[in-house]
Amino acid sequence: MCDAVKPGTKQLLTSLFYLSGNFIGPAAYCALQPNPGGPMDHSSHKPLQAGEIIAANVKGANIYGSDDKMIGNVSEMLGTGQYARAVIEVGGFFGIGVKQVDLDVSRIDFTRDENGKVLAHTKMTKVELKNLPEHRG
Repeated sequence: MCDAVKPGTKQLLTSLFYLSGNFIGPAAYCALQPNPGGPMDHSSHKPLQAGEIIAANVKGANIYGSDDKMIGNVSEMLGTGQYARAVIEVGGFFGIGVKQVDLDVSRIDFTRDENGKVLAHTKMTKVELKNLPEHRG
């Protein structure tokens, strides 16, 4: 089983999806998780140029910590250029308990993978992101 399914999660997943009228088992949940198998191969990822770091390109991008585990996603961009900030949704479970924080884009490396998908990486941990002040927009 993947790291995403921790003790007690199987029962929670079953309960949540049973109540919603859908069912998803732990194996399917793991398959839905970005990078369930381990570290990413960054060798083919191309850095985005400064002019490409705009909402149209980065909104919805998954953000990964230094251990290559997904820790959130970019929900919006505030401003442009060197003073831009990305609003990151971090924590929660299927949208419940999500906290929005904003982070200076200089602390995020945006790349494009071999399929053209934009990814974001930071040296911050999920705990560090969750401890930032909540963004109220």
